[in-house]
Amino acid sequence: LIDGGVTDNFGLVSIMQSRLEQGTLYAPLPEADAVRVERILFIVVDAGVGPSGDWTTGAGGPSGVDLAAAAMDTALEANVRLSFDAFVPMMQKWRDDIVQHRCGLDAARVASLRGTAIGWRCTDLEIVVTRVSFSDLGAERSRVLSNIPTRLVLPVEQVDALIEAGRQAVQVDAVVKG
Repeated sequence: LIDGGVTDNFGLVSIMQSRLEQGTLYAPLPEADAVRVERILFIVVDAGVGPSGDWTTGAGGPSGVDLAAAAMDTALEANVRLSFDAFVPMMQKWRDDIVQHRCGLDAARVASLRGTAIGWRCTDLEIVVTRVSFSDLGAERSRVLSNIPTRLVLPVEQVDALIEAGRQAVQVDAVVKG
């Protein structure tokens, strides 16, 4: 579970960096886990709320503050989307790298890492990435949830609504169901 903070809202950059920095085909997994794992599922939670302000709905146009806020929102949103767009193919490449490593192991090494080599197939690995968001729950509910502010303290009802929305967004996701 990773929270990316302000500039990496999806929390993907730390995973991508650790993948690149450790220098093995299976990093950041330990070798034993890379040999044992059969499926890795990344659920990327998109709690973005889109551009702020309502200046587009009036005839008066934006103020300087509105324009600055829109520019910052756009820059942050672009960075978040780019990190996701880079993450998906990187995870497929990681899957291929792990399979390459696994298929290069002899049966004795597989047995020492897994406990047995019986029934093991080096290519049995799937890495799946899915993204869930409030929009998965319908336009009206998405609008209500997106209007909940980002704060350290929220009313209990809003916290409960957000938790339930997260649970339901995961439950309706086709990749998670599959």
